[in-house]
Amino acid sequence: MIFILTALTTEGKVFIPSHYSNDILKYSKRSVHFQCAECHEKVILRIGKIKVPHFAHYRNSSCTHSFSEGESQDHLNGKIQLYDFLERLKIPCELEPYLQDIKQRPDILVQAQEKVALEYQCSKITPEVIRKRNLGYQNSNIQPLWILKTPDLTDFSSKSIGSMKIAPFQLEFILSTKAYGRILITFCPQTKNFSYLSNFLHAYSNYFVVKVNKLPISLQTWPLAMVKKITEEEFQEYLIIYNKKRLNRLNNLYLYNRKGIQSEFLKVCYRWRIHPQQIPMFIGIPSLEAEAFLEHSCEWQLQLIDFLQVNKIALNSVSVHHYSSFLATSRWRKSEQIEKRMKAIQAYIDVIQECLEQTDKNISDSTFNYPKMYKILYQHFLAKGAEN
Repeated sequence: MIFILTALTTEGKVFIPSHYSNDILKYSKRSVHFQCAECHEKVILRIGKIKVPHFAHYRNSSCTHSFSEGESQDHLNGKIQLYDFLERLKIPCELEPYLQDIKQRPDILVQAQEKVALEYQCSKITPEVIRKRNLGYQNSNIQPLWILKTPDLTDFSSKSIGSMKIAPFQLEFILSTKAYGRILITFCPQTKNFSYLSNFLHAYSNYFVVKVNKLPISLQTWPLAMVKKITEEEFQEYLIIYNKKRLNRLNNLYLYNRKGIQSEFLKVCYRWRIHPQQIPMFIGIPSLEAEAFLEHSCEWQLQLIDFLQVNKIALNSVSVHHYSSFLATSRWRKSEQIEKRMKAIQAYIDVIQECLEQTDKNISDSTFNYPKMYKILYQHFLAKGAEN
């Protein structure tokens, strides 16, 4: 079923059924002829007790390509609530307009000082579809703005800073800003709250340490309100959570590793004659672009340091050539993420070079200034948002 939230009357006026009472809708259904704003075919006004009132084409209609198939109730309600929010602020906007030049239909087109195509996304779509839509809008001088349906936060900490799983699909919608860093904006039609996920710090796999801010739609502004970058004190909270994840990962690598002696991680630990839980704290620290490695940083950083030791490469003489050689001889050699992994290695080496206080023949036994390290990590963390 194709759900259409707006239609035209015979006089050419836009009619949005969600704005009227059931009595008015029942009267309009009997007395008014409605047509699709795109193809001008006659459409049916549907008034139900469960679904949002909407229009639908008659069977065998050819006008189906620009509407979403099988939209959820959350999607329909979310679009209407976002549209009504903009209307209350007297922001010029259109609900589901058809853009003939690019053959696209944004959920809402905002026509203020800057044209914005607001897309409320509730279902999973491919990165290719996202990029194609964005390109279409940008070619028409329209700025795309994606708002996701608020994900399930039941596994999230009750505090505003905690760890949560963010799917690769959701990461595609992160908004990168120079002033505020990386932000994922979501909206829940049930609570009518916006949730901002910001200041992403990769832990491992699809888990991130993030900060979540909630804002009721009644307090929202246009342009949308943004959130500040975290303070140094908040970053300390990040590190506490991150280090707990690090310790959990080390325990899992030791206690539940199915590869046994074939594990590259455990091989290094045996060679160093060190318990996995006792590896130095400078191994397994946060790093820019670390999400290019699905594994926790303690895994690739341990193997990188071991590679340097085995090949007798001093920390102060490490080069891009060495990074490339390390990746070429590791399990991370085959991937489209090579460039990002090189950046992650470079960022990691930069940090430990700056914090190295006393060099030992074995890098693992060298002395590091950890308070300085954490300050540098915070500076890098802020810089990550600025460069986007």
